Parts: sequence; C-alpha cells; structure tokens
Amino acid sequence: MFSQNKYRKMHKIVYSGRSLLLGSLLFTCFTNMALAIVNMDDLHFKGQKESFSGSVSLAASSVSGNSDQSNINLSGQIQWNGDEYINLFVLGHEYGKSSGQRNVNNSFVHARHVRRYSESLDYEFYSQLEENEFTRLNYRGLYGTGLRIPFWDTDSHIAFLGLGGFREVEKISDQDGESGGEIRRTGRWNFYLMSRYKGERVIFSNTLYWQPRIAYFPDRRALFVSVLKIRANKKLSMMLKLEVAHDSQPPTGVEATDKRIKTGFEYEF
Repeated sequence: MFSQNKYRKMHKIVYSGRSLLLGSLLFTCFTNMALAIVNMDDLHFKGQKESFSGSVSLAASSVSGNSDQSNINLSGQIQWNGDEYINLFVLGHEYGKSSGQRNVNNSFVHARHVRRYSESLDYEFYSQLEENEFTRLNYRGLYGTGLRIPFWDTDSHIAFLGLGGFREVEKISDQDGESGGEIRRTGRWNFYLMSRYKGERVIFSNTLYWQPRIAYFPDRRALFVSVLKIRANKKLSMMLKLEVAHDSQPPTGVEATDKRIKTGFEYEF
C-alpha cells in the first residue's frame, strides 16, 4: 500500500501534468495570434508560495434582429511563482462581426519576469507581441525592463508604482489593408500605477499606464484597465472589465481613443 506521503506526491504530479497540458493547449491555440492589456493583479509577493497556476477567461456577446453583431474574447494566463520571483505568460484574442462584416480582430502574447530585490523594491523584464487589424497595426514587438515599488501592502489592498522603459518595433499597414506600410522603431517610457482590493468574494483592480516616447513627449499613449471579479466559488468568477486606450498620434484613419466594456467568466486552475 502507498504511504500518505507517496500518495500526496503522486497527486501533485498528476495535478501539475494536467495544468501543463491545459497550458500547452492554450499555447498551441494562440502562438500565431498576437490585446495589449495585461492584468497584473496576481503579480505580488505577499502570501505567495512556490506554485504553478493559471486561468482562462471568456467573454462573448451576440445580437440579432434589427442589427446583427457578435463578439468573442478569449484569454489565458500561466504563472510560475518562486520565493523571490514570478514568471508570467499571457495570451489572448478578440474577434467580432457586425452585419456580417469583421469589425474586431486583435491578439497578443506577453511574457514577464518579476524578481524581488527587497521588501520595498522589485525589478521586472518583459516582452510582448501583438497585432490589431482595425488600428492598422500589422505587428508590434517590444522588450523592456523597469522597477516596481510597492507602496500599499495589506491583506485586502495592494498597490504598486512602476517605472521603466521599452524598445518597440511597429509595422503599420497601408490604409487599403496591405501589409507593406510604414515601419516605426521607437523607445518609450513606461509608467504605471496598479491598485487591487480583495475581499472574500469580490476583487476590484485598476491599472493606469502612461507611455510617452522617450525622444518626443507629445507622442504618448495611455491605457486604463478596471476589472471587477465576483467569485462564484474558489475556481469560477464572473468578470466585468472596462478598457480605455488613447494614442495621441494614431495612424491616419484610426480613432485616438478606444473604449470597451466586457463581461464574461474566468476559471482558475
């Protein structure tokens, strides 16, 4: 007969294998996709233990009758935690149609490594790939680094200030949709402020990014993400998300500000 310790070890191996399989399936589905919004709610060291975890979220809507619209947003997150580091891999895709015509098509992949330097300072490295057909973004690749300063840290509320920068390459498609358009190579500052409140069943977080170009401050981008999660149980949550993105110098024919509200579900494993 197995001892209790051996049984626990086998259970841990089976659970890890199942999680890795789900992560592999997500990776396979999205490797060729590249939303530029990364929710950093869980990237904190308070109460963290060595672990492997992840989540899958789905938001979908459909309207028919006088107007026909459909939209689906699928994203996945995998996270490895150590005593002094956190590794994060996030990917997502959004697709929508209106009156039979495609009006949303964007995707992204994001990887981040956060390492603890002290109780009051972390440093991080990250890279990202993304595309967005309807902002004429055929390709965007970036890599960057920065410091993260925790300035509020209690059992129910955490907050961070991020200071850093990144280098990016963008390929902007022609206005007729062809891919042989402009290539932009720039450096940007990356400042962000993140706050999260966690109750017994409710999690509410807000993140504000500000990204001016290093060589020309009037060229700036801002991004605000607000997420409300209401837990149905330990694994499943209902989610409401507000996203507002602003680009002071968008490509010709592209609106400077984008706003979206999404509802859906998130499953954690």
